[in-house]
Amino acid sequence: MKINIPKILEEIDLTEHHHAYVDKEGKPVIVHVWVNIPNEKRTVLFGIATEAYRASDLLAQAGKIKAKKAARGKVAEAMGIMDEQRQVRYEIFGELWSQHSDPETHWTPEEVEKLYEDVESLFYFLQERTGTLIQEHREGTKKESAPVSQNSHEPARQANPS
Repeated sequence: MKINIPKILEEIDLTEHHHAYVDKEGKPVIVHVWVNIPNEKRTVLFGIATEAYRASDLLAQAGKIKAKKAARGKVAEAMGIMDEQRQVRYEIFGELWSQHSDPETHWTPEEVEKLYEDVESLFYFLQERTGTLIQEHREGTKKESAPVSQNSHEPARQANPS
């Protein structure tokens, strides 16, 4: 029997980054993240991080090299790595943040790039939280949160057992 594995989505509440990220009704803005991604996508995602570390290492090496020509070569190599990875990053995060049934919540690679250019700290917050949620799902370590009421993003009131 074939098993159809549904895409599992988790929420990132943007008010965790800053209290101003609310909609017109005052509810937190939510980004939905696909967390049970195939291994090939996870490999790409973590490959981006590996390449970023490599580029950072090259820049650090360039800062220690006294010969200007050699230092420029390291910087050029690091910039090349960063340029190659930039578009891959925009595409993968656009896909991971675009699996909710509401198409209004979907992201294009261009929108991800604009987020990076306009609000870099929010982009890095979302990138970090996305990676954490994917890893928690993979390891089965996600902590259960309080139930959410259907009318808001506030936790539902728990019945008093006594």
